[in-house]
Amino acid sequence: MAHDIPTGSGNSILERMTRQEQAFSQLMERLGDLPAGYTLMADLREIKAISAVLREHMRKAKVNGIDVLAMVDTGATHSFVTGREVRGLKLELKEHGYRIKAVTQKHSQCLVLHQWS
Repeated sequence: MAHDIPTGSGNSILERMTRQEQAFSQLMERLGDLPAGYTLMADLREIKAISAVLREHMRKAKVNGIDVLAMVDTGATHSFVTGREVRGLKLELKEHGYRIKAVTQKHSQCLVLHQWS
């Protein structure tokens, strides 16, 4: 027997999502320019795990004078920026061998992080 779940009663999935899950959902909406053929899929357990990791690795930064949140991942094998963010931050793309590198100043420009541990 099917049961109707009334909306507005706190029973729907969206109403029960935590603020972190909502923030992650909004982040995923901003990543809407995924390459053709790619789909972003996750269940709520994965979202909770990812949002917990994001809280610990996110740092405030500035890119071209624009406030951004940057994820610091010391174990990362790749770095990426979505096309939408490249355009929004007015980054210049330069081809480097088989990779594309986002640069706004000289090569080997260092990112300086202040007061974080």
